[in-house]
Amino acid sequence: ADWTVTKTSLDFFMWMKLEDAHQSLYRTTRDMLVRRTIPRADPRPTYEKFFQGGCLLVGLLVLIVGPIGFFSTLNPTLRTNEVVQATLTAQLNVNSPGRGEKTSELYKAGQIRLAKLSTDEVISRDLDPAERDAWEVDFPDQSDIFWLISSSLEDQLGDMISQPSSIATIDVKLIVELSVGGGTSSTASGKLSITPDSTDDLREVLNSTSSFGWSNVTIGGFGEIPKAVHIDSRLQMLQSGSTGDASLTLQAPVETDGKTLRL
Repeated sequence: ADWTVTKTSLDFFMWMKLEDAHQSLYRTTRDMLVRRTIPRADPRPTYEKFFQGGCLLVGLLVLIVGPIGFFSTLNPTLRTNEVVQATLTAQLNVNSPGRGEKTSELYKAGQIRLAKLSTDEVISRDLDPAERDAWEVDFPDQSDIFWLISSSLEDQLGDMISQPSSIATIDVKLIVELSVGGGTSSTASGKLSITPDSTDDLREVLNSTSSFGWSNVTIGGFGEIPKAVHIDSRLQMLQSGSTGDASLTLQAPVETDGKTLRL
C-alpha cells in the first residue's frame, strides 16, 4: 500500500527488500538495547543451557534411536507373538469366457502340531536368526472335510472346464491366527502359491470316471510353495527361505448302482 501511493524510483520488489532490511535493523536495535541490561561477559544461566541445549540433544537422540530400540528384539517389553491356530486351504478356480469364475474348495485342514523354534532350530532350518518368534506348523496329509459339491456346481464346473478357452488354477492359501502376549488376537492370511495354467490336468480330474474301486487322480504343478513365511507388523505375509513343490490327490469311491462317478 505504501509503495502504491509513494513517489519512488524503487520497483515493488526492491521496495519490499528495503522494508525487510528496515524491520531487521529495527529488531536488531531492540535486541541490543536489551543486551545492554546484561553485565559484560556474564555467562548464560544453567537452566537455559539445560532446556535449550540438553533437552534438544536428548530429543534428537530419542527421535533417532527410539524407533530402532522399540522394534529391536533386545526390547524387554516385547511380547511373544504366539501362533494359536493355522489353516491351510487349496481352492479350485475355473474361469471361462461368458461364464465368469466358479470356485470350489478342494482341501482345508487345521494344524496338527504347533511348536515354537529355538534359536538353534531356526538356524538349522536356514531361517533368519533375527526372527524373534519362529513357529513350526504341520498340517495333515488328508483334508479335514470332504470335497462335497452339489450336482449343479459339478455340472457347471465340468461344462466350464471342458471349453477350450477355459482356465483352471488351484490357489493355496494360509491363514494364521496370532495371540500377542496371550491377549488380543489378530489374523494374517496370504496366498502361498497359484498353479500355472493346469487346465488339462484338472479337466482330466473332473471328467475322469471309473467302474469299480476308487478313482485316484494326482494334480501336480502347484509351483514353488514357500517352506517359511514372514508375518510383519502390518500382518502382511511374505515369503521367507527356500521353496518346495506339492501335489494334491483326489480320491472318490464309485457308486454301487452301476453308475460311474464324475469328480
